[in-house]
Amino acid sequence: MSSRRGIFKLRSLSIKIWNPSNGKVITRRDVYYRVNNFGFSADSTKVILSTVREADGLVSGDLMLWDIPTNQMINHRPAHQSEISTVRFSPDGNRILSRSITEPNPEDPKRPNQVLRMWDANTFEPVSYTHLRAHETEAALVCRLLLEK
Repeated sequence: MSSRRGIFKLRSLSIKIWNPSNGKVITRRDVYYRVNNFGFSADSTKVILSTVREADGLVSGDLMLWDIPTNQMINHRPAHQSEISTVRFSPDGNRILSRSITEPNPEDPKRPNQVLRMWDANTFEPVSYTHLRAHETEAALVCRLLLEK
């Protein structure tokens, strides 16, 4: 279905997915969160959304997993202590990678952490967690995270 993967439009509190072949809406859903980012599964049947939750002056990031054919939310969970800047499926669809660039840093509160978390796409449980080390590039961090699992 990758050639028919829909165009994804994010609007505040609403998502729509279109079929690019005919321009028809595949699915539309109102959500009660600000959607920040998204990623399709390789078979285009699921979409992972990163959403922003604000409460008592604090901002955090949640993950929402949606089944496109049924237009149903499969799972929803708090994921990061700040907004999620990136979220993607692994090529095999078994893992989800989320990245936050401004998480609180317990070692140095003046300098936020860049945090990557890997999730099991089926159970939605965390698989691993790491943060960017001072000498690492983001690409090296992703490689280290994948090797440490």
